[in-house]
Amino acid sequence: MTTIRSLLDHVCAGGVLKVADLAQVTRTSRHTVVRWRYRGATVRRDVEERLLELRAIVDLARQVMPDRQARTWLRSPQAELDNQRPLDLVSEGTAHLVIDKLAALVEAAAECPDRPWPEGEYRGSGGMSHAGRGCRRAGYLCAAR
Repeated sequence: MTTIRSLLDHVCAGGVLKVADLAQVTRTSRHTVVRWRYRGATVRRDVEERLLELRAIVDLARQVMPDRQARTWLRSPQAELDNQRPLDLVSEGTAHLVIDKLAALVEAAAECPDRPWPEGEYRGSGGMSHAGRGCRRAGYLCAAR
């Protein structure tokens, strides 16, 4: 069974999300998030569901990009998401759009023989690149073709 504390530790590991991000997404204060994380305070059901969505998003993002790039991707407007920030979409209750996009990226990455991509190849909303050549799948470039 996952506790809220372990859930928060998981999404914050590697600096992917910070307390301020969690406060924004759950529409609460940073102080409240700290209470959840370090004092084991209970959360409302809707907040728990939002945090579980975030865990799924972070897990998917980590499959296709390093933590630092995942952090940037989650905070940056994404062309594939109508130039909205993924964290804003989660906050608005439309995490499924972010999950769908990341699932497509995971699927595309699974087909790419050059995975995993090297650190530092992230190109904002355009995705990852392997020296800018080859095929384009789900917003990512690879050298497969």
